[in-house]
Amino acid sequence: MKKLRHCEEENKEGEDRLSDLSDCLLLRILSFLNAKHVVQTCILSKRYEHLWKHIPTLILQASTFATLKQFSKFVSKILTLRDTSTALLALDLHRPGISVCADSALIFPHVSSCQFLTSLKLLVYHRGLYYNNQKTVFPKALNLPVLTNLDLTSFAFSSDGNDYAEPFSAFGRLNSLAVRDCTVKDARILNISSETLVNLDTPDQQICGSGLSSVKHVNIAADIHFHWEEPPMVLLSWLQGLANVKSLTFSSTTLQILSLVPDLPEVKLHSLCNLKSMEIKLAPPQAGYEPPPILDGIVKFLLQNSPSAKVDITPKYLGACKLDQEDKSSNEDKAEKHQPNTNSQLLDKGQ
Repeated sequence: MKKLRHCEEENKEGEDRLSDLSDCLLLRILSFLNAKHVVQTCILSKRYEHLWKHIPTLILQASTFATLKQFSKFVSKILTLRDTSTALLALDLHRPGISVCADSALIFPHVSSCQFLTSLKLLVYHRGLYYNNQKTVFPKALNLPVLTNLDLTSFAFSSDGNDYAEPFSAFGRLNSLAVRDCTVKDARILNISSETLVNLDTPDQQICGSGLSSVKHVNIAADIHFHWEEPPMVLLSWLQGLANVKSLTFSSTTLQILSLVPDLPEVKLHSLCNLKSMEIKLAPPQAGYEPPPILDGIVKFLLQNSPSAKVDITPKYLGACKLDQEDKSSNEDKAEKHQPNTNSQLLDKGQ
């Protein structure tokens, strides 16, 4: 309180000391603020109302705006109206979900320069109706040391003359990986080796190997096709390899496929011993088909090594599917049914 009174006594006349500072010093101070606060500060005085146009460092944060539309409008104006005679020495942009459409040959060099990129989604659209099934080769030179989330669609992975391709070994912090409609060039195996990977999404891909023992959370949504080789047995082999899984999520269609395994109730699982929870998502009835049920004993079969695991039944389409009587009685106090959640100025004064 003494210090505050002392300052008030020294500045009884309301002297604007900030305006007495040099432009160089003011720009230095403003460089530590995000761009929105820079503009808000500059409009307080005619002395430095245009100073924001000369700031050499721009910190643009979407979180300081109510909507992304407001943020985009602000970014567009501040980049257009700033004095171009002042070099922009640093740009710090925080905006989740940036989407860029361009030729892959132009995008990859710029992606590689983003050393602090944490999430990347790449989707390749091939030009024309026919492209001879030649997919764009995923670059090996991507240097993204802090990348944690990677989502790839329609790429080819090069094997470098080996029997397998291993394109993700350079991403030491990878936590989530999605690979869709991708192929391996000159090889048959895509090797995924990561100590940090938690989530793996590989729809319509064949999974080989014994590395599933390290997986903790699994979501399986299989489709029924008229022409298949051995999908029920493949599905069973996956389950046998999930030694340490803690949570499982199935679609009811997946359980239908699993029920096609011959003599399934007699099969002894050597896995799923650490299972804590299982969620079953009931699928809607397809045109011309009966609603897919959860077939006899399937839940009991899956819980044979973890009978105390919690079971959640999620009926997206209420009444479309039903739990068979045996499973309903054995898991009556564990099943929980849920409904799906429904859930002209540079800077306006209200922003």
